[in-house]
Amino acid sequence: MNRRRKQAALWVCLGYIAFLLMASAFIALEAGHDCAGKDCAVCLQVARMHALLSHGTLLGMAIAGSFVLLLSGAVRSVRTAGPVFSLSPVSLKVRMNN
Repeated sequence: MNRRRKQAALWVCLGYIAFLLMASAFIALEAGHDCAGKDCAVCLQVARMHALLSHGTLLGMAIAGSFVLLLSGAVRSVRTAGPVFSLSPVSLKVRMNN
């Protein structure tokens, strides 16, 4: 199950990056179009893409920031927990004679 979650997260990240690239390319290509007036469909789509990019990047930064905080907390908790194994006579390979 853990592998499927990683793959799903990877696909979500790739989709988000593809969305950012395609929206930016659309805005760059259509920035100098011949505007038809007040109800220009291209201008409306450019404005929508701009709004999605501005809100989407803010959301992405918030998600990335929370991920960094969670990751740093996890690293700190692992460091303070101490060693996972204990030093026992068996792990030290001490011969115990009666």
